[in-house]
Amino acid sequence: MSNHLDILNHPRAADLRVAGPSVMLVASHLLNASNSTGFFHLKLNAAASDLGMLATEIESSLAVLEKIGFLRYHAGTQVVWIIGHAARNLGKLRANNKKMIVLANAEFTAVPATCPLRVNFLWSHALMLRLEVKGAGSPVDSGFDSEGDLLADLLPKSAVGAAARSACSRNLSRCSWL
Repeated sequence: MSNHLDILNHPRAADLRVAGPSVMLVASHLLNASNSTGFFHLKLNAAASDLGMLATEIESSLAVLEKIGFLRYHAGTQVVWIIGHAARNLGKLRANNKKMIVLANAEFTAVPATCPLRVNFLWSHALMLRLEVKGAGSPVDSGFDSEGDLLADLLPKSAVGAAARSACSRNLSRCSWL
């Protein structure tokens, strides 16, 4: 798992320093509170209590972190997706690594099905984490806006239609964790 020193080696460390100490504190807390995939439900009031901040200050910091590309946040479901965390923390899971595959799938299914980030996370990490894709919609069908999070060239052609592959391929160059 992550520790507080990860913030100094994070790909967005320079942006975090510019954002200020409260944003860095929230980012560090998220790295420590995160699960192995970096995709989890954040209890705002608990985070605010842990950090000695107001929930509104946490939300403001989350907005800054989202703007600099550190994470994505959905306020309605209070779900955080730390961009690149799964790749840095787990890497590509091998088929024989059953325990980690079960863990990644359990962490994914723990996120509320109503969270719109869920389908984006699924399609960007399905192969790497060997996530189960039963009943998943296409990222294009879900209004997938892609910030370069989907590795379209790694997806089997049968997994998504040509339109989805094309939409995702256009944004592949912006992928921060390749």
